[in-house]
Amino acid sequence: MQKDNVRRYFGIALFDRRKEVGVCLGSCPVLFIRWDAKLGDSIVSSWVARELKKCNPEREVWVVTSPSMKDFYKNEFLFDRVLTIKKRPSYRALKILCEEIGCVDYVVHFGKRLKMKDLFFLSRLKTNNIIGLDDKIKLINIKLGGESEKLHFVEKFKLALNKMGVEHPDSSYIVPKNPSTISKLKKKLKLRWPEDKLILCFNPFGSGSSRKMSVDLSVSLINEMLNKSDANIVLLCADDMKSEAQKITHMVSDVQRLYLYDEQSSLDTLVALMELSSGVISVDTATVHIASGLNKPLLGIYNNNPGNYSEWHPNSSMASVIFSSETFVEDVNLLSVEIFGKEFSSWYKNFFR
Repeated sequence: MQKDNVRRYFGIALFDRRKEVGVCLGSCPVLFIRWDAKLGDSIVSSWVARELKKCNPEREVWVVTSPSMKDFYKNEFLFDRVLTIKKRPSYRALKILCEEIGCVDYVVHFGKRLKMKDLFFLSRLKTNNIIGLDDKIKLINIKLGGESEKLHFVEKFKLALNKMGVEHPDSSYIVPKNPSTISKLKKKLKLRWPEDKLILCFNPFGSGSSRKMSVDLSVSLINEMLNKSDANIVLLCADDMKSEAQKITHMVSDVQRLYLYDEQSSLDTLVALMELSSGVISVDTATVHIASGLNKPLLGIYNNNPGNYSEWHPNSSMASVIFSSETFVEDVNLLSVEIFGKEFSSWYKNFFR
């Protein structure tokens, strides 16, 4: 942390200068910096290009993102141009990227505390306006940090679009769906459960150790759901958690009512399983945001971190939330099985009975 502070200090000293007004003339694109965005973050901002182009069809909307997210931004989220850069790029790579970008009218960079390389990159860009959350930085001439403090990231992006002339953007998420994957999994689920019963998706594995449930707790929560409902349950997990998930499938009270997808996981399969379900229970925020985009009844499990929650809570009127504990210790394994059972029963009765 101290090294980061020192680098930021030098970054501000070396690169933080106010931009000249009118550097780029004529109709120039809008550029979003999303190189750190993972799946959940990307779903939350999936609508921005659509709404900018709805307001001004002639305006191009570009994005810088990671190579793994390129196809989503290009094919699903309607960006006109997608530039990619690897994690932890060199200064040379950032300089080349700036040259490749050329002139842009607006840059949107929502890093809350910009690092030295962020400052170098922004200082090299040819742009009229930089919209950001780090109000201490001179390069950022449209400062939204204080104005958007404690607002959900959807609202932060809405404010950015307001500054670009989009008054009432529709912030409904774009969730990529693959019809053939949905059809394939529908057949699989029908073979597993021929009778027409309610299906719930459960994801006990979030990113980071503080949001990953233990096998034992996962089993206990699944048993609560099986006991307190007549639903069947699909267990969601990424490939790196498959071994833990397989243990869970052998330990629950009614193995016939639990299903784990046995092939390689992908975004297509995740979305398809959720689309085919009636509701979602999850500790994983990407799953939470996808469920919100699909308008599914949702029971989200969050650690008790008010700052994080205010910015990343489920953006859905069909969502309920349980906090893992009343303390600010971030560990989903502190969640009480008894409290979960009560909250699940209430949620289930509200939506399905």
